[in-house]
Amino acid sequence: MDQVLDKNIEQSWYSLSLPAQMVNIGNEVKRAFRFTDTNKQNSFLDKAITYIKLTSKDKKNKKVVDEILIGVDVLTNIKDNEESTYTKEQVLNYYNTFLHYI
Repeated sequence: MDQVLDKNIEQSWYSLSLPAQMVNIGNEVKRAFRFTDTNKQNSFLDKAITYIKLTSKDKKNKKVVDEILIGVDVLTNIKDNEESTYTKEQVLNYYNTFLHYI
């Protein structure tokens, strides 16, 4: 992702609650799964991975960093068409859970 965009996102990202951050990540994942075009899908997955990394750096999330970072591995495996213990539906359900908290 573009460094200028990252800097602008980072400035406002930390003002979001953890559930709001997770919902935003989930929205990018949902967008990715709507496409069969690999380039478009990978673009949205890259954005979701960037958001996960930002979320893991957020000081208020320090108690859940390990769980948050699992998302990087899961989405990278999906992006790289590697075997995963998680289905796309399970990934979406995980992120959709946070909708109830915002």
